[in-house]
Amino acid sequence: MNNLNLSLKAKLLIVSAAALIITVLVLILFNYFSMHSNSLTLYKNIQNRVTDNIATIIGKDFDRYTRGITMLAKSMTGENPKELVETYKLAFEETKNTLGVSNIMAAFDDGTFYSVNNLGLSADYDHRKRDWYKDGVKYNGVYISKAYKDQVRPDIPCITISHPLNSANGVKGILTFDIYLDFESLYKKMANEVVDGKFYLMENDTRIISAL
Repeated sequence: MNNLNLSLKAKLLIVSAAALIITVLVLILFNYFSMHSNSLTLYKNIQNRVTDNIATIIGKDFDRYTRGITMLAKSMTGENPKELVETYKLAFEETKNTLGVSNIMAAFDDGTFYSVNNLGLSADYDHRKRDWYKDGVKYNGVYISKAYKDQVRPDIPCITISHPLNSANGVKGILTFDIYLDFESLYKKMANEVVDGKFYLMENDTRIISAL
């Protein structure tokens, strides 16, 4: 009888110990998933905050760029492309410095091409064969290109904002602002955000165009 009682007691102890272990494991798993869920929520909140900041920064800048290029393009009048370029060279330089764009160019169907920056382009360079020109010249209003690799600074994605130009003799062309998407400068503008991780700047078709 004693042996039987001991056996029952042993079994009860084993069952109690197993129940305790299971309870502890459940609590550990619950805490883990709870912490993991909280971490994911925190990460998502940080990600959303950073995304909102980038969108705000880029949005404000692009509002200034589109207003600036529209005002400048609509104010330009001249008999021919060369006269337009000569007349507005100083205005191009002042606008570039005021808005902080990377470069300003005026390009026309007759081959006339002017850049504020010295681009060091080859003698056979023809802007009329470039997508930024072909897309911009046929667009009625402000056109913003997709990000592309510029041959001047191929390490940093570039976006071209353009507005149509017309000289008095009917030659068409475009005024352009080049914007380099320097992600490090964007990151510095978000210096108040303390976030660990890797950041990606993407086109709306999901192409990654810059990363830090």
